[in-house]
Amino acid sequence: MTVHVAEYRVSGMACETCVLTITEEVRLLPGFRDVSVDLDTEVLRLGSSEPIDPTAVIAAIDTAGYRAEVA
Repeated sequence: MTVHVAEYRVSGMACETCVLTITEEVRLLPGFRDVSVDLDTEVLRLGSSEPIDPTAVIAAIDTAGYRAEVA
């Protein structure tokens, strides 16, 4: 099975609750196996069994109240 990987820079995070909120929102998208958010580096790393749609990921993060861009 192919695993697709992507990284995003996320701004607006201030605490572990922010990390949890983003993680939960992104996990609602289909196919994501691995979601890792690093508060210190402001990087979201994704692993998916399906191709990753950057627009959908950025929209999910925006819905959670944060800003993101492809790293």
